[in-house]
Amino acid sequence: MAGASRCTKRAAAPLQRRSLKGLSAAYGATALPVIHREFEEESASGRTRQRGTGPGDLQFLGKFLLLKENWERSAFGWTLLGGLEVPTGRTDVTDGGVRIAANRQPGSGAWAPIVGTAATLELGRFRSDLSALYTLHGRGTQGVRPGDTLSLRLDTGYRFWMTPYPGPSGSAKLRLT
Repeated sequence: MAGASRCTKRAAAPLQRRSLKGLSAAYGATALPVIHREFEEESASGRTRQRGTGPGDLQFLGKFLLLKENWERSAFGWTLLGGLEVPTGRTDVTDGGVRIAANRQPGSGAWAPIVGTAATLELGRFRSDLSALYTLHGRGTQGVRPGDTLSLRLDTGYRFWMTPYPGPSGSAKLRLT
């Protein structure tokens, strides 16, 4: 790759590129992603590339409404979220006959409880949703613990006409993981 950085010592520093692509299907309180992970590393000895594609881990989520306030043309809601990520994803993907590393597998092989909270505020035609989810991963495939995840999400939208949902609207989303 052009522009590879070099150490001041004898060996060239490895150049790494990671890519994660996914498609998720959700119905009600469940989500099953199909994941494609790709890892590429370039060093003085050549280029190494590994890919893993397959179903990811199945997620079950539930919510409990803590507070719901309605005003004229406005509303506020606050919920607790909880769930479980079940290790249903593939953890045996090979590339060139060699099993790829655990962090490149589509599934984690780990049970993972999920806790969080979410709030919704509607003011006239504007709507904002804020959520925070924390996933605590256990030990997974190849004895690796994937690490915990904190996911923050902010969605905001505007309803062009005051019609029952899902009427025409525009929205913007921001997600930090």
